[in-house]
Amino acid sequence: MFLLVVNAGKDIKNDISNVNDEFDNEYGNEYNLKSYRSAPAIKNDEEYYYDMYIEDNETDIRHNCPILGIDNSQRIYIKYVVSLRFRRIKHTFGDNHFCGGAILSPGLVLTAAHCIYIPQRGPMDADDIDVVAGTPNRLLLSTTTQSIKAAKLVVHPKYVNYSVQYDIGLIKLNADFKLNDYAVSAISLPPRPPLEGETCILLGWGRLYENGPLPDEIVFNNLSILTFKMCKRRLALVNQGNICAFDKFDVEKGACKGDSGGPLICDANESQDNDTYLITGGYRHPDMDLFKYIVSVRKSNYAAYYGDDHICGGSIIGSRLILTAAHCVYKWQAYDVSVVVGGRRRMSRNKDTTRLSVQKTRCHENFTIESLLFDICLLILYDDIKLNDRTAAIIKLPVTSVLPGTYCTTLGWGRMYEHGPLPDELLYVDLFVNSNETCMVRTYMFYKQICANNPDDFERDACVGDSGGPLICDMNDRKFSVVVGSKMRMEENENTRRLRVKELRCHQEFNETTLSADICLVVLYQDINLDDRVSAIIKLPDSSPKTGVVCTSLGWGRLYENGPTANELVCTDLFIMPKRYCDQLTTYEMNKICATDPSDYEKDTCNGDSGGPLICNETLTGIVSYGFGCALKHTAGVYTEVYAYLDWIKANRSALLIFNRLNIPVIVINFGFTLQRCIHGLH
Repeated sequence: MFLLVVNAGKDIKNDISNVNDEFDNEYGNEYNLKSYRSAPAIKNDEEYYYDMYIEDNETDIRHNCPILGIDNSQRIYIKYVVSLRFRRIKHTFGDNHFCGGAILSPGLVLTAAHCIYIPQRGPMDADDIDVVAGTPNRLLLSTTTQSIKAAKLVVHPKYVNYSVQYDIGLIKLNADFKLNDYAVSAISLPPRPPLEGETCILLGWGRLYENGPLPDEIVFNNLSILTFKMCKRRLALVNQGNICAFDKFDVEKGACKGDSGGPLICDANESQDNDTYLITGGYRHPDMDLFKYIVSVRKSNYAAYYGDDHICGGSIIGSRLILTAAHCVYKWQAYDVSVVVGGRRRMSRNKDTTRLSVQKTRCHENFTIESLLFDICLLILYDDIKLNDRTAAIIKLPVTSVLPGTYCTTLGWGRMYEHGPLPDELLYVDLFVNSNETCMVRTYMFYKQICANNPDDFERDACVGDSGGPLICDMNDRKFSVVVGSKMRMEENENTRRLRVKELRCHQEFNETTLSADICLVVLYQDINLDDRVSAIIKLPDSSPKTGVVCTSLGWGRLYENGPTANELVCTDLFIMPKRYCDQLTTYEMNKICATDPSDYEKDTCNGDSGGPLICNETLTGIVSYGFGCALKHTAGVYTEVYAYLDWIKANRSALLIFNRLNIPVIVINFGFTLQRCIHGLH
């Protein structure tokens, strides 16, 4: 349901007419918002709250919504919180709030880096920010209010745009706050990590719901701490240094825009020295341009409340045709299934939302639930979908097979993690198509199917409830680019350049199943600025490599199987293995070489290293192609031999050529390691 908060004031009854009008205007008068209690004035040691219920006009289902419950004891934590505001007021005091923060000392405030950082530019100008303390009511200038200009902004040196890692910053004030025990006070830093299940208090002036209004009065929420493992399963973008907190009884409680940078206060009941953590980020939501292609397939005539009958996703391929997975509907009759079009929220309706009945289901005649082969089904609707370019549109069908490495997006209302809750808001994740070989290794049965994953984060995936939904791929523009001049994957410097790809020239005999002829040339629009320090042309070999030669492989691949990708360029020394050994490993595949370290089998290449160089005597000898398992004993990494393709390379020397390969997510795995020794020029 929607989180609606109406603030209570002393001796004032709540006027919800404005909220009601806004709600009705946005959601097409499909709900009536009714109040059955006035909020009492705040008194010592008494709770105050505002109760509402939302009435569904169509199903006559009522939902009680206790919105805000805070006691007077929680208000003592307001003294630690500040409101970051743009120096220029829009209309009235407080309408320029953009983030929160916590007071560490009279002249120092802790906040989130993304609050004070402008992408592609760096930290904001300190002159543009005012820091306001002692103001529980955002729009009310009171006798306890203190407003001081920022003097200096400091962002963590490892913070990267749009990341939640190292998302921390400091604000040095132009003058000191006048600290006291009741309105403006400094909070202590945590002496320990938070404990699993520990109850913490989140407070701030963030939006009451997505794209909703900011509250006037500061809002509190009690949340429980998750373990890092559970946190990572729920939010793939988190890293060490992040924590997650939630309310297991109400998933709609949490931070929103405007809460960023504010404190999460823990250990509040055990001591006066409270532990403080910062609010950073959350789930991403789908591009509106993709949203118009998806529908929610639902069970007809079943709902405890609107939206809990969602079964699967589906795609609009005609005005009366929906394409979905056969296993979603194979056990139902057509009249048991309906389709909801035009709604981004699973549990809410608006003026564009339409529910349509299914006339017929036509699933593939060879589908079996045991194998899930031929898992495809057409739903034929009774009525036409009201097509438009904004909320309901027909998606194009492919004219060719999708190639490995193609950038795709899947979206749906599936579970946020295994056995977890379904989201209300439509979510999406970016994936890359795997090679057929990778797919066959990962699936028990494989026929006319494709596999996709995110090589940078294995936890980004579809889940129960996403079945039948679309995997939308950019077949024409894979949006490749090449970054040169940087050892750090997630950091830029004065030598870093990103160059657009003009053309991909992959070998005509490349086979995505066997990975033979696994070599590709990338032609750029612009020249690389060559020098002897950060960007140079590597020599090509004049003969095949000899057995036992020491070579170096380098890249930013995963540090271990399903692990994180490296930020700093990592290299390892490997030995060329005998041809007979490699032939047995690759079943006599042509033009491949194998390399490993017999004394340390855990040295190898990994996902993300594919396409990178194997350099022997400062010569490009091989290209990372594939491997077997996770740096297993008695195996080696397999590389494309560059010398075997010299004639093909020379035939394409009409433009500057950089070696890369199209098939990004192959199953070349390694174990994490760190080497101090690298090839010449990379120190």
